[in-house]
Amino acid sequence: MNPVIQAVIPVRGGSERVKNKNLRPFSGSNLLAIKIGQLLQVKELDAVYVSSEDPTMLELAKELGAIPLERDPYYATSVVPMSEVYAYMAGQMTSEHVLLTHVTSPLAGAEVYRRCIEAYRNGIGQYDSLTTVSDVKDFLYQDGKPLNFDPAKKPRSQDLPEILKLTHVVSIASREMVTRTKEWFGPQVQFVKLDATESFDIDTPLDMEIAEMLYAKRAAQ
Repeated sequence: MNPVIQAVIPVRGGSERVKNKNLRPFSGSNLLAIKIGQLLQVKELDAVYVSSEDPTMLELAKELGAIPLERDPYYATSVVPMSEVYAYMAGQMTSEHVLLTHVTSPLAGAEVYRRCIEAYRNGIGQYDSLTTVSDVKDFLYQDGKPLNFDPAKKPRSQDLPEILKLTHVVSIASREMVTRTKEWFGPQVQFVKLDATESFDIDTPLDMEIAEMLYAKRAAQ
C-alpha cells in the first residue's frame, strides 16, 4: 500500500529579496497560483496545503482548490529559524508523510513531483527522506584557494569532481521525522538530481525575469 503524502507550500506576506513575489504578475498568473495548479495535477498527493499568515494568499489557496493553513505570524518572521518553521508546518498536517516545495521553482512541473514521489515510495526502508539536488560545475575558491580543481592542471568544467547542491525544489519525509528533528531530510537521505531548468530558483528580480521568459516559452510549445 502506497503511503499517504500531503504537500505544503510555505508563503508569507513579507518577501524581502523580490517584493511581493508570491502574488505579483507572472506570465498571466502568479507564482502561488502556478505552484498550486502544478501540485493539484499530481494524483499521488492526498492533499495540497498552503501555509501562510497572509489572508490574501490563504483565500487564493482556497479558491484554487488547496487547503489553507493559517500560520501563526510568529512563524512568518525573518528571525525565526527555518527549522522551527518546518516543525510547526509539519505539525499542522495530518498525513504520515509530507512533501515540502516552494513557489520559487515554477519550472518544476507536475512530472517532477511524480518522479520524486515514486522514488520516495521505492526507497522506503532504505532511505529516511528525499530531497532534490543539482550538479555544481563551477571553479570554486575559498579563502583564496581552489576548492575543487588544481590550477596547474585545470580540467574542463564538465570534468570537475561530482559536487551537488541542494535545490529545495522537493523534499519528502515522514511527518514524525520533521516534527522531531526539525529538518526535512535526515542522514539516510535519497538525492534526486534535477536538471538546470527544473531546479531554477527565483532568488532575485533578475531570476524572476528569466524564469518568466522560460515559463512562457515552455507554455507556448
